[in-house]
Amino acid sequence: MAVKFHIIGRRNPSDPDAPEKYYPSIRSDRRITTNDLAEDIADGGSLTPPDVKGAVDALKRKIKKNLINGDLVDLDELGSISLRIKTTGSDTPEEVSAKNIKSVLVRFIPGKEFKRELQQIEFVLDGEE
Repeated sequence: MAVKFHIIGRRNPSDPDAPEKYYPSIRSDRRITTNDLAEDIADGGSLTPPDVKGAVDALKRKIKKNLINGDLVDLDELGSISLRIKTTGSDTPEEVSAKNIKSVLVRFIPGKEFKRELQQIEFVLDGEE
């Protein structure tokens, strides 16, 4: 199955007089919830959807807990999740403090196999299936 995209126009905010440019943008047809995943995983297996949902919910809690503790969470071939920060600079090392941290971001780095699979995605313009 191919990933659909549509075309969007954007202006350059730093050059309002520049002509609009057009870019592909991924079109998601649906949002998959934890419940959807639990039902899909349980389908045909020995676990019930509530069992799977409980395990997935526990995994989410543990990932958040470990990230908040500053750990990198390695999800094997899926990839790894870690925190990164947006900061401002100081003139001297002595001036650097937690006040330099402006926001916290979550970074996901796909594993090698997942990265290879991402390179194989076929893209089609929405409406041209």
